[in-house]
Amino acid sequence: MTAHSNPRRLIFVLLALASNAAAFVPSSSSLGQRSHGAVVDGVVRLYQSSRTIDGLTGPDFAAPEAVDFSMDRVGLNPNLPVKSIEHIRNPREFTPFQQFARVAPVVTLVAYGLNPAPFDGFVQTVWDGMLSWDIAHTRLFEAHVAAFSFVFFIAAFSVTHLIMGDGEAKKWRLDGDSPKVSPLEWTTPENFQLWFNPLVSYLGSIWIYQQVFHSYNPPPLLAPTFGALVIEVAFGVFLYDLFFAPIHIFMHKGPLKEIKAVHGYHHRHTQGALNPVETVQHSYIDGTLQVMCNIMVQHISPFGGPKHVLSRLIHNVLVTYMLAEAHSGYNLPWMSHNIWPEFLGGSPRHERHHKDGRVYYQQFFTYMDDLLGSNDQDVQQSLAAKQQQQQQKTEATIKESDADAAAEVVVAKESTIQI
Repeated sequence: MTAHSNPRRLIFVLLALASNAAAFVPSSSSLGQRSHGAVVDGVVRLYQSSRTIDGLTGPDFAAPEAVDFSMDRVGLNPNLPVKSIEHIRNPREFTPFQQFARVAPVVTLVAYGLNPAPFDGFVQTVWDGMLSWDIAHTRLFEAHVAAFSFVFFIAAFSVTHLIMGDGEAKKWRLDGDSPKVSPLEWTTPENFQLWFNPLVSYLGSIWIYQQVFHSYNPPPLLAPTFGALVIEVAFGVFLYDLFFAPIHIFMHKGPLKEIKAVHGYHHRHTQGALNPVETVQHSYIDGTLQVMCNIMVQHISPFGGPKHVLSRLIHNVLVTYMLAEAHSGYNLPWMSHNIWPEFLGGSPRHERHHKDGRVYYQQFFTYMDDLLGSNDQDVQQSLAAKQQQQQQKTEATIKESDADAAAEVVVAKESTIQI
């Protein structure tokens, strides 16, 4: 999501932007009661699972269960068809489509380097066509594209089980089972707030933002070159993931319980694999921080100067897709993490994060989690080391106690002999 802005005005965004308003649900309704219970459960689970490793060595440290961080322990299918790091170096592990998807971007860039004119001409033609739309010249055009993209991708993933059939969908669901809660619950009249509140709160906040700061600039007539477009979009997605990851970590591991409680609503879904509507089910603070990150990166171009509107539009479409994919609950063969498992985590990692708040904080990429030890393997090793330390301390305490007891027996015998 985006708005025409500059970094000096981000303070207003903090106050105005929002992406969810489930709190508007009347508590007297059955849905309100279910949502409230889910919120409370999500907050508790998030707080418990976000404790630092050092906090797991206290009296309540359950070593065997703590060390077991398999997907089976958190209710997910441990036999997922996800490629491991050992497999990605063998091209035969990829399907023909996946191999094509991996090679196509490289071939395209090589072709562009050899003859850029057709690519640049195509981008200009597309941009000219977009400029012919009246809506492209409105203040909220970028916000409308972002909002529509969210609705479209969430709806597409919500009907996947209907298109594939329940039996086939089970094979690709991350829990290997049918959705426990209907992915289409947000389309029913009694659950209208699941889509209405995020949509209206976002568009309304952007409208207010535009009215207050008068920051709208007409779109330029010239399109970016194809190369500049690719670089700006890729750079923006990378920066968005980079900027939001530390914020996400702070929500889980920071000292403020209030922040953990606020973020806990996003972890409300506890019944099986996620449903795509959970993409936009979060607090105002969550939504605001995500939008702030996006606004910031939307105004950073590796070439200096303003980022082109077309680059910002494609960025919004791509980011909304990847967020919906991460919350889809599916592990389909054409998803991003199955095409480029070297650096994209996708839905399996984010599903794990929703089930255990100690792992996988990046939205899209994997490098930071792997570098900081926020993946399953590193957490298992750290907890195993803590368990071993705890066991050694316990054994040392027992030996010391036995030695003291033995010494007391010797003293008692000596005393008896003297008597």
